[in-house]
Amino acid sequence: MLRRVLLAIAIAVSPTLAYAGPKEDSQAVFDRFLTAFTAADVDAVVGVFWPDALFWGTTMPSLATTPEAVREYFSRALGR
Repeated sequence: MLRRVLLAIAIAVSPTLAYAGPKEDSQAVFDRFLTAFTAADVDAVVGVFWPDALFWGTTMPSLATTPEAVREYFSRALGR
């Protein structure tokens, strides 16, 4: 399950990394996500994606277009 979540994250963040600008900006976003995910801080994870990104997790039947949908996905993924 963790591998699927990390794969979903990599897929979700990849376009951001390609267009984020300086390498440091991209690294900062990834570091924010990794810190929040490792701490199982669902609200902080949602904050990384919202308001600028959409998310499609590996076990989601459709694209998450609201912060609540992203929150629900990561709540389940992190066992909350």
